[in-house]
Amino acid sequence: LSTSPSPLLVADVGCADGVNGFPVLGALMERAGATLEELSVFHLDLPGSDWMALARNLLEHPDSYRRRQGTTFFSAMVPGSF
Repeated sequence: LSTSPSPLLVADVGCADGVNGFPVLGALMERAGATLEELSVFHLDLPGSDWMALARNLLEHPDSYRRRQGTTFFSAMVPGSF
């Protein structure tokens, strides 16, 4: 990870409801530390996944990366077969 303040772009492939990826994203954010000003996460999974559960977990789950203060977030949910 770079120590310069720049956006961090992450693809969470096979994200399901997002919960399994939260610890990894948290570790990345912790490693980036104070230099992380912007985080973009692209959640990718099959169209039949429970996208509402992912949206709910992004906002409400205690381990969600979106709970971090001082960071701007962009979260995209991308259904498809990859």
